[in-house]
Parts: sequence; C-alpha cells; structure tokens
Amino acid sequence: MEQSEITRLLRGVEKPSRYIGGEVNAVSKTGDGLSRLALCFPDVYEVAESHLGLKIIYDVVNRQPDLAAERVYAPWPDLAARLRDDGVLLWSLETRRALCDFDVVGFSLQYPLSWPTALGMLLLGGVPLRAAERSANDPVVVGGGPDCFNAEPLAPFFDAFLLGDGEEAAIEIVSVVGRQSAAGASRAETLATLAGIEGIYIPSYLDITYGSGTGVLAIAPRPGTHLAAAPLSRHGVPRIGRRVLAELDDAPFPTSLVIPNLRPVHDRVAIEVQRGCSQGCRFCQAGFITRPTRQRSPDKVLELAKESVSATGCAQLGLMSLSVGDYGPCALVLEALIDRHGPQGVGVSLPSLRTETLSDRIVAQVSRVRKSGFTLAPEAGSSRLRQVINKTNSDEDLIDAVRSAARAGWTHIKLYFMIGLPTETDADLDAIVSLSRAALRAGRALCSRLKVTVSASTFVPKAHTSFQWEGQLSVDETLRRQRILRVGLRPLGIAFRFHDPEQSLIEGVLSRGDRRLAPALESVARAGGLLDAWTEHFDADRWRVALEAALSPLRLSVDDYLGSRDDGALLPWDHLDAGMLKKFLRRDRRRSRDGVNVVDCALEDRCYACGGCDTANPYLPIGGEQGRQPVLPRITSELMESVSSLSPANPVDSATLIAEDSPPARLRFRYAKRGRAVHIPHLDTIEHLQRAIRQVGIVPVLTKGFRPRMRVSFSPACPFQVESAAEFLEVITRSPPPIHGLADALNEFLPDGFDVIKCSQVAYSAPAMETTFAAMVWEASAIPNAAFANFKTRAAALLGDDPVMVRVTRKSGQREFDARNRLRLLNYDLQAGTVAFRLVFDLSGTLRPREALATLVGEEVSAVAALRKLDVEFKA
Repeated sequence: MEQSEITRLLRGVEKPSRYIGGEVNAVSKTGDGLSRLALCFPDVYEVAESHLGLKIIYDVVNRQPDLAAERVYAPWPDLAARLRDDGVLLWSLETRRALCDFDVVGFSLQYPLSWPTALGMLLLGGVPLRAAERSANDPVVVGGGPDCFNAEPLAPFFDAFLLGDGEEAAIEIVSVVGRQSAAGASRAETLATLAGIEGIYIPSYLDITYGSGTGVLAIAPRPGTHLAAAPLSRHGVPRIGRRVLAELDDAPFPTSLVIPNLRPVHDRVAIEVQRGCSQGCRFCQAGFITRPTRQRSPDKVLELAKESVSATGCAQLGLMSLSVGDYGPCALVLEALIDRHGPQGVGVSLPSLRTETLSDRIVAQVSRVRKSGFTLAPEAGSSRLRQVINKTNSDEDLIDAVRSAARAGWTHIKLYFMIGLPTETDADLDAIVSLSRAALRAGRALCSRLKVTVSASTFVPKAHTSFQWEGQLSVDETLRRQRILRVGLRPLGIAFRFHDPEQSLIEGVLSRGDRRLAPALESVARAGGLLDAWTEHFDADRWRVALEAALSPLRLSVDDYLGSRDDGALLPWDHLDAGMLKKFLRRDRRRSRDGVNVVDCALEDRCYACGGCDTANPYLPIGGEQGRQPVLPRITSELMESVSSLSPANPVDSATLIAEDSPPARLRFRYAKRGRAVHIPHLDTIEHLQRAIRQVGIVPVLTKGFRPRMRVSFSPACPFQVESAAEFLEVITRSPPPIHGLADALNEFLPDGFDVIKCSQVAYSAPAMETTFAAMVWEASAIPNAAFANFKTRAAALLGDDPVMVRVTRKSGQREFDARNRLRLLNYDLQAGTVAFRLVFDLSGTLRPREALATLVGEEVSAVAALRKLDVEFKA
C-alpha cells in the first residue's frame, strides 16, 4: 500500500502513529523467495509493543536470511470502520503487505476476550475465517501463547496451534510452510508436514463427541492422521505434547528491539531472567504450563541489558519473570545494573512481587534512579484462604514490604487481590479490608503522603490448574462481593479498582469452553466485536445474544460453563499436554481443601511428581524408550555460584561514565519532521529524541527529585500531522562529544521521517531557548483558487491602520489578538495554491498557524489546507 493511501486513511483517526511503521530497529525485508510470517497480536499497537513474547519471535525469525516476520496489530474501531467501508485490507507495519498475502499468519493468544479481535483481524485482512474455507493459496493460520492449552472454541478458525515455547518452533513452522508453498503442495499436505513439528496441534485431526452439559464423551483421532498411531491415555485420548526450551542462556534473545512510535503501555526494555514458576499457586495457569523453572545466569542478564540500552536508548529496564523475587541473584543483579546504567538516567523496574520475596535490599536498589508504582500481590486477605490457594506469604510479610517501600520513598502502593476463590467467605473479604488498613497505617507511619490502591479481579478457573474443576461466581454474586469491599475501603481513603463482572463471566465461559462455542465467537466477530478486552468496547448484550443463539439449540447455557466439573470426567482440553499430570492436579485440589501447602520444589530437594519437568508421554514410566525424560535440573548450583562475580569486590565497570563534577554543556539541535514522522505526537517525539541522545553516547545531566529526568527543552510543539523543517531541542550534558558528525549519528537512531539538520553548542549561560524565538515562517498549500477572491483585501488590511481583531479559544477562555502585530504575508502563488506567512512568537500568546491562515483565506479553507513550517527566526 502506498504512503499516500495510508495518509488518506489515517486523516482524523485516533493515534495514527499506531499504523505507520518505520520505527528504529524494525526489520523490513524485500525481495522474492522469502517465507513470510505475519506476527499478529489481537490488540492495539501500544499494548502489542509491550509484549515480550512477540518481540522474541520477531527477532528469531528475522535472524534467518530466508524468513521474514512482520507485525500486524488490531486497529482501533475508527480505522477498522474505515477499512470496511473503503474495502482496504489490514496491512503489516514493515512492508504494508495485506494480511492475506503472507505464508503464515501467527497469532499470540494471551487472553480469551481478545479471541474475537483475532477473528476480526482475519476478516479485515482478507483471510477466510474458517480453516475449512481456505485453499492452498491462503495463509496457514497458527496460534501460539498460553491460551492454546485450551483453544478448543477457536479450533474451527485455526489451522494449527503451537503448544509451549516458540523460539525454535516458529522458525520450523515458517520454513516448512514456505517450502511446501514453493513446491506447490496442497493444503492437506502442508498441514501433514506441519504436524510433524514437536508441539504442533492440528485441530482438524480430531473428532470430539460431546455428552450432556459440558461433558465430553470421546476425543478421537481421525483415520489417516499421524494421531491415529499416537499413544493413548487411559481415556483413549491422544496427547499432543508441548515444546520446551531447555536453556535460556543459549537461546536467542532480542536486544535491538523495535522502538515504538507511540509510547507503549509498559514503556521499558524487558530482560527475561527466569521462565517458569514452581511456586504452585493453584489458580495460576501460567505457573503450571511453563514448568520447569529455568533461569538466566547473572552475567548473561547483564550482557543483554548492556546491549539493549545501547541499541534502544531506553530509560527503563525491567527484569521479567512470573515471580522475579525467586530469581536467586535478583538483588545483586539489580545493584550491578543500576551501578552501570543509573548515571545515564536508566532505571530498573520489577513486575508485581510476592511479599515474602521482597527485601529492603531489593527495594533500595530499585529506588536508586526512579520510583515507578509499586505493586504487591497478597492475592487473598486471610491466612486461611492463602493456604487454600498455596500462597505462603503472611500478613507480616505484606506489612514489612509496605514499610520497605515507604522507607525507600514510594508514595503509591497497589495491592492485588482476587475474589471468588474456592471456599471464600465474607470473612475473607473483610480480611482484605483489614489487611489493606494495616498496610496503609504501616506505610503512613513512615511516609505521610502514602496512597494505597486495592485492585480485585474475579477468579476464573483455568485449564491445567488444580482449580480447573471449580465453579465461578455469577455476575450478581461478583457485584455483591465487590460492594462489600467498596463499602469497607471507602472510609479508609483507599482507592478501589475492580474488573467488570460481565467481562469476567465471558472470560470464564471461554477459558473452559469447547468447540460448541465457535459460532458465538464468529457471531461476535462479524458483529464488530473488536477489542472486547477493553471495557469501553465490550458489549455484554452482544455476547449474551451470541451465546444464547449458539447454546440454546444444544440445550446448554452460560451457567453450564461456569459451574463446577466432575474431576473424574473427560475435559475438553485433556488431549493438550501442558506437562501437568491430571492425577497430580486432583491430588493438589484435595490438599487445597485441607489447607495444605506444597512447597516450592525448585528451592527444596523434593519432587511432587507433577510431570512439569518431563517430556514425551507422561502415561509411560520414566526411562523407557518412549517414556518420560527429565528436561533439565530446575535451578542449578552453578547459577548460584556465579553470583560471586557480582559482589562488591568485583564491581561492574563504570569507567565510561562521566564524573558528577564534570562541567555541564548545552547542545542545540535543529531537526525536521516529514512523511511518517508527522503522525507522531509531540510527547512521543520527545521520547525518540531523548533515546537517540543516550544512544550516541551523550551523558545528560539529570533533574533531581522523585523521578530524575534528562534536562531538555524544546521549541513549541509543532501542530499534529504538520511537516516542519525547523524544530529545536536543547539538552544539558556533561563533556559533550565532538559536534562534527553528531547529526548523522543521531539520525541513525531516529524513526523514518526525522532528520537532525544541525548540531551546535550554546553558551551554558545563554538565555533560555524559548525566550530567543522571534518568529516562525509557515507555508500553506492545496488552497483552491476561489479562496483567493478576498485575499488581497485581507492582506492589505494587515498593513493598514485599523485593528484586525481575531478571536480565539484557549484553555483559559476566549482571547483576542490584533493580527497586524503578529502576522505578516510573505508571498503567495495563485496558480500553485500556496501562501507563505510569518508569525511573531510571543510567550504571552500568539496566533496559531491555522488561525493565521484563516485570517488570510477563511476558516473553511484553513481547516483543510496542508501546512508546513519552513523556518524559525531568532532574536538578534
């Protein structure tokens, strides 16, 4: 698709920078012979660009010379409507290729409410919705991510699912499909070849027979498929195994990350320090399906962080894991990272922490550079209920964690709880209120400005967990329990956040659903159910109508899917092997009723025979030719011994950092915004320029205070979607680099459309840049000839003796300016339809360029004319 067509489509849509591509570090491959993967995330740009798994697959595929991965994200409803109306197909960010023109369309499936968005993207991209409708010329549609461990409601729409880790499998999938396509293979032949890849599940290879309610009578392989010869469980079910990446240190990990045009939801560079979790929280699907625990060595973490900071100019590193506090050398790695990168203004953040793993040392390290929000996850308010869900933290752990955060200077703490957990009573809800009150008191004793927010989500039973057989709260009961918390917390001044119970209900239906829900998903998608994971776009009535239409003929209801399940019966996902033995999950469910904890097997030399550390067929004994084989040791002693390299006796090399007492200098940059860059808002422009400054090795002077920032100043923001050849930035720095070649160096790290034109050093004591602007020169084009009818009269009035008053609206209210004092016509061309004019700059207020143009050619013409800033004049 041409840039001009994209520009037309983006005119007037919200946040057009979501769709333009051209980012720093993006990989755009052209040429014939490439096997192409459309890497799709069923959410908007700023959410998708926060997801680490997508970045990993993008990186590993694009490292292969014969493969190409391009990103395709969900459009906001305004653009989606425009695509439908104009018949334009959803395109990729890299080469603007339509979704239907890829070899493989791969979706990251993270959350059931995003499933209709995935289907909507297929519709918008010109891909036949159901797998049975696709021919050999259509893409192969593959799903990956945690939802694939029960993606049965999506089975009719996907050709294949990948179970487990994707680093190696993604390369194999795209390579196989590319080779099969080049050889002219049929779709059936391509799927048969794909089925040979470890971790691949082809849903069309199974026939499922349902009984009454949500019961499953049989899951049988279709004759002629590879599953027909597969070993069967005692229920006669073939088991599709997952893919497990054995070692993190040896696995490729992205460091030259795409720098988003638009600030993402989580604006940080994530370093995965650990994969998997053996804490055994009974509600947590992620903890079960990602076993065994695998950790990166400290040296590798530091190496990846150093490369990432250099390649991205990021201001925030994040150590990522399901339970980062379980990473043995966490505190020492934090200390080393901040010693190295803190003087550059780079902070380090941690995700939600378990209270029992939080220490004063960890808190102190995170707070050394900047303090973002601090989130703690007690999950349940009472000790009894925490025993039920296998959380080992105590009330005292939470209070100690809050005190540590308050002592380190945090002023906002978020506490995360769940409601509707098995055996929960109103007394457990009251315990949430009491515990939150105690946390607030303990924190305010050390920091009087401390604020506490309580967030409560609704428990949703998930497949492959110890609670997969439990029931879920109804909407009415959810509302009643939320009301108890709201009433209890309000007098304490504690903010309360909660999930929409209608959304939780749909999530619960889909999470343990089966193929009989597919018509409801299709109905919601075709009715425009895009971005239903966003509360403002979620339509409960649309879902209820769709579910009623799909389930009523089968004598099923929503309540059937929300109810408890028989733990001896066949489940819709029993053919999908997440590594967890069903007998272990049953046993652990019984332990939960008795309030018995299962300790972390990765920290103690004890095995509970859950199956999570084994591969192959879990129904055969260990050691046989086709039996279970251990993947690897859980946490090795070598990892813990490597911590010694990070001790204070061996500090991280910081010789390249500039001493605090270096004399400051002031650098000024002139830059242009053209083409795609005009769609990037001013605040995101600032972020891109600051990243580039860090990447070229300029060490900025930081502000003091709670959140230290680079000391920069900018010329007044250029109007949105307007080209400019005269934008300015100043930065206070230490020991500035040579000016020669600096502009070219900065341009290497800026998105397409940005161009640093000139770099200069300004006297440190010179007046502030904004006080030295005298005027700005603008050009307007695409002005129709008829608009010039009264033009000469209006221009002459600016040179006359009578005032030319212009009334404008500002945040402070209505204002009037005499245009004679602020506006001068420079030249015009009737034939070309252009006007150039000069606007005097005044800190007390001035006309905006379109207001000035309206004075010359009228408001209607001014609103649609194309503007461009040509120059800035400085005072003598």
